[in-house]
Amino acid sequence: MADVVSAIQLTLNADLERLRTISQNLSNQGAPAYKRDQLIVDKFQTAFMNEAKLEPDLTLQKDFTQGAFKMTGNAMDIALDGEGFLMASSGDKTFFTRKGQLRLNPDGYLGLVTGERVLGSSGPVALSDADFEVQPDGSIVQDGVVLDKLAIAVFQNPEQLSYAGEGLFENPSMQASTEASDTQVMQSYLEMSNVNTMEEIVRLVELTRHYQLSHNVLKAYDGSIDSAISTLGKF
Repeated sequence: MADVVSAIQLTLNADLERLRTISQNLSNQGAPAYKRDQLIVDKFQTAFMNEAKLEPDLTLQKDFTQGAFKMTGNAMDIALDGEGFLMASSGDKTFFTRKGQLRLNPDGYLGLVTGERVLGSSGPVALSDADFEVQPDGSIVQDGVVLDKLAIAVFQNPEQLSYAGEGLFENPSMQASTEASDTQVMQSYLEMSNVNTMEEIVRLVELTRHYQLSHNVLKAYDGSIDSAISTLGKF
């Protein structure tokens, strides 16, 4: 009896986690380079039938599918057409990002709008001013001189990266990366979110129905128990 109630409660809890995931995606659908969250849930039957572990695993992963491009006309915006991540640093930390909103930091280095220094093949990129060109292969040109080339890291398993907020990812597992070979850099463009609003709304509707159904099952089961107890009490 307790197992049935526990099973329904686990289903409701999983639905609530799915709801949080969908809400997060919808609230960030307009954020440049945002990668949608997806909740990976063990098949309920598998987890429930496993005597050693009743509760199914809920794993939150990022969907790194490339988003659409938007022309901004701002030379401080860049987008990556292809796989890989821009590299940036802050202190002793290295970050990876698809968010190509750049700025010239007060210290004269090319940076992200959040302040981290953008890394080239030789390290942080020093500029004399904000007038520069980024070529399709990632080369950074100023006054006709190639200063450096953007460092673009490709991971075989990007889902193993850890989200650090503000569109930045860390590599806590020290996963090896390779240099991007076919990725093109597009200046004056931004990659937009890969959230499909209509698909998320459909998931939300389906989830709402599933939650209501599970809740109704719990109420019906609770009612049947009350009825059985009442009947037994008459004897």
